[in-house]
Amino acid sequence: MGWPNTNIHPSLLLRPLSEYPAALSPRIQKADAANATDVMAALDDLKCDVVSGNSYYFDLVLRVYDSNMEGLSIDFNGGTATVSYFWASALGWALEPSMARHSAALATALSYDSLDGGDGLITVRCFLTVGDGGTFVPRFAQVSHSSGSITIKKGSWISPPLEVIT
Repeated sequence: MGWPNTNIHPSLLLRPLSEYPAALSPRIQKADAANATDVMAALDDLKCDVVSGNSYYFDLVLRVYDSNMEGLSIDFNGGTATVSYFWASALGWALEPSMARHSAALATALSYDSLDGGDGLITVRCFLTVGDGGTFVPRFAQVSHSSGSITIKKGSWISPPLEVIT
């Protein structure tokens, strides 16, 4: 078979995100989201639906800006779903020296006390088994607040929920 392969089914070709079924599309942060407090705020653009009894993997990628070096906290307690099992592990770039963080509960924050130069990128991989179905929503806040804000930049995203057979 020569190149190009003309036997490729059209459904396998790259298409704009708007053409994918909603369940298979990543959720994209549509605009910058700023929080000038140490109280968690939901990232509703990144909301995913999950079904009772199912297990899922998610990947979350956040481009962040900290205007006053007061840190970033992320948790996953912004939705309506409950979980019977959960873990999340985060890696950060342009952050304080110890960049890996881990959590075993939706409301346990993954926190970074500082972002070098105010800019950073956080990737989080998480796994959960759903108790009561509903929504799964990441949240964010400053670690502490005296002034300034933490911003999740437009284009940050969460993968579609990848259901796992357990």
